[in-house]
Amino acid sequence: MTIQSYFDEGMGVVWVQPDGPNTAMHALLCVDLDGVTEPQGDVSLQLCRQADRTWATVLQSQGTPSQVTFDVVATKAIQRSWLQRQLERRCPMPVYVQHSTCGRHDVFLNYDAGELMESATITSKAKGNMAKGRAGEGETPAPTTETFSFAAHTPAYEYYPLTTTVQECATEDEPLRDIVSCSTPQCQGACGALVDPCDSMQVVADGTGIADGYATANGGALWTAWTSQPFAATEDIASVVCFDIDRTTKRILVARGTADGGPMDVAYSDNGGATAWTPVAVGALTDEYAMHGGALWALDYRHIWLVTGIDFANVYFSADGGATWTDQGAPAPLASQGLMCVHFVDVNYGMAVGGNAAVTGLYLETQDGGAHWSAMAAQPAATLGTGVRVLDAYRAWVTLAAGTLHYTNDWAATWNARALPVTPTALGDIDNVNDHFISVVGHETVGAATYPIMYRTVNGGMDWEYYLHGTAFSETVEYYGLNSVIMCGPNVVYAVGEELLGGVSAVLLYQPAGW
Repeated sequence: MTIQSYFDEGMGVVWVQPDGPNTAMHALLCVDLDGVTEPQGDVSLQLCRQADRTWATVLQSQGTPSQVTFDVVATKAIQRSWLQRQLERRCPMPVYVQHSTCGRHDVFLNYDAGELMESATITSKAKGNMAKGRAGEGETPAPTTETFSFAAHTPAYEYYPLTTTVQECATEDEPLRDIVSCSTPQCQGACGALVDPCDSMQVVADGTGIADGYATANGGALWTAWTSQPFAATEDIASVVCFDIDRTTKRILVARGTADGGPMDVAYSDNGGATAWTPVAVGALTDEYAMHGGALWALDYRHIWLVTGIDFANVYFSADGGATWTDQGAPAPLASQGLMCVHFVDVNYGMAVGGNAAVTGLYLETQDGGAHWSAMAAQPAATLGTGVRVLDAYRAWVTLAAGTLHYTNDWAATWNARALPVTPTALGDIDNVNDHFISVVGHETVGAATYPIMYRTVNGGMDWEYYLHGTAFSETVEYYGLNSVIMCGPNVVYAVGEELLGGVSAVLLYQPAGW
């Protein structure tokens, strides 16, 4: 029996999404797409002559990538095609090419590999074999063809099904609350060694004797505890962010997740927790604290937001790396309400979500960086929000503790629920690469056991694949099972959560087989 290790063109199918991400998909079963061209930028060398009459390269430069181009060829149908409709609209759309070795071609999630051409625009149309009024004896008419030429944004994204690997976070046996990458990708060279997007990461956990933070420098193959911890014994670390403060220094900023009789506390370290952290009091309200992994959000050193928990629901802003904070005057919450998560897509547009554990939600928005916060025109649901991702000035996604997922296309004037293929018991967090690649995490109850679950979409939320981990949590879930997720690219996802069977709180790595 031949084992199929490679693809051929007969295994491929073209999909289009005429109305954009998170809308209906259409399979074009009777078209050809021969090749996709992705110029990566030409390389130029500057050479200097040497004394021995040889030449040495003294500078290598690479140009910018260019638009992705491809042609789709179809036989002209009697009815108007999706491609003709899009040409008349003169609107861009996502185009996907997927390969599968088994199953039906008209099921979008049946794929072994896929490629997304983002914001593809038809730039030219050519027709062939339009009319033939003369023919020789026995000659057969040729089909009329249409060739649609596309130009799309760079890069073209390849994506694959994922597998799950469990990484032990040292000997930590308390819930992991948040995860963040501190990596700035670079090639090996004058700036140092090769760095991939999530080589360097930080994880924070609930306190047992002392609040716990961990770091990895190799993508999670080894997690080690920070030498110095930021808060007192038994105080949790709820949230962590990381950002550059100068050419060589990364600052780690954490938020306390436990009431301690004083005001809200954050702390920062500029050496990876090797020495004592710098504590910072935020505000002056007694027993204020952060509730969830999304409580901190940092665009950069000068744009950082912090939201706080039950009965407070304040939004604080720092323009100096967390050294000082300003209360942005968010609307007062109802009794027992707090904010769980805050996210900004840029320096202006942001949302904060929360509520309480009963039946009320708290959903805020700003369009001026937090100078003015207001309640959203509509709520996704009257229950606790746990995560939010703002895509632009119109669109956003929200996860709810009740296990539902919601999106808006009109800046919270209305919300729509998006059904997931397996309904989770709870959802704890959301992250995205762009409009198309989004992940959410939580837990699913099966019988008497609860299991980690992660969902990913590659088409902006219209279709979701799910990864239900086979090992159950070993204790009653305290928060959301998987409490935080980070996407390091379309095909690499990390999630952290609570204790799995075996007694160690685990980091789950989702990536294609063989990576």
